[in-house]
Amino acid sequence: PTHPPHKHTTSRLRTRQCFRLGRRHRLSVPQSQETRRAAMEVNGCGLGGMAVFAAGLTFVGILTCWSRRQRRLICLTPMASLALTRLDLEAKTRYDRENPDHESLLQVLWVLLCPGQRRKGRDTTEWGAIGFQGKDPATDFRGMGLLGLRCLLHFAQHHQQVAQTLLARTQAEGPSAYPFAIAGINLSQLALRLLKERPTVANGLFLGEGEDVICTFCELFVHLWNDFDHAWADFVRVFLDEGNPPELAVMQFSTFLQDYWDVCTNSWDVLATSESGEVLFDTFRRDARIAHRANIESAR
Repeated sequence: PTHPPHKHTTSRLRTRQCFRLGRRHRLSVPQSQETRRAAMEVNGCGLGGMAVFAAGLTFVGILTCWSRRQRRLICLTPMASLALTRLDLEAKTRYDRENPDHESLLQVLWVLLCPGQRRKGRDTTEWGAIGFQGKDPATDFRGMGLLGLRCLLHFAQHHQQVAQTLLARTQAEGPSAYPFAIAGINLSQLALRLLKERPTVANGLFLGEGEDVICTFCELFVHLWNDFDHAWADFVRVFLDEGNPPELAVMQFSTFLQDYWDVCTNSWDVLATSESGEVLFDTFRRDARIAHRANIESAR
């Protein structure tokens, strides 16, 4: 049953009311007209449909899923299974501050997000400027390992203008501000969970052996972050319109992140098997190839 909105409704209900306002899906990353139509279909798929719950992943990549009405078996393709294995290994690779390669990636992230600014040292509260929680960013990567760092770096390097815009908005003092790096790490975890629990999405995204799995995954991550950022701004607007104190908005962030997952995943189930989904995934793979070539050139 639909509950009438009022000032003291729970955060979860307020979040769902926000999504029901019919917000438009918008991408800050420049895309073709076909891709924009495909992206908007993510929001247009609605909140209904199957609520699919992953029951298990075997070594051959088989997921057993249940819907509300029937049980069905969905198999990961060999390419998708290999891709998820690769992503899992990267996520389980612990960030090591004694590893010069890891430290180099972190330093590049700082330079890209804070050009021209020099830190006082390695362990400093200045990391908070880009959304880390403490003096040592390594502690924030414990949940997603090296994959979380690679996602942030990909965003800052290959979508620099969008990343700078988001960073400026999250740094601004206001009810819609949130920590940039921490949010990115959480959304990288959400993106990986989406692929694991929605095999149709993984199958549609990973098609060929020549793909750069990390770059392709990062393009999905960037897309989700853009969508999430707009959804969060819409939620905060509704939250304030209900008469809630602005300083309480940031306290809803964790709950909103979970509600965002609940709302968007059913739409991805439908999109993944549609023609518009194919267009969107083609765009991810194309942009990933461009990013991969740029990474090779910069490494020379």
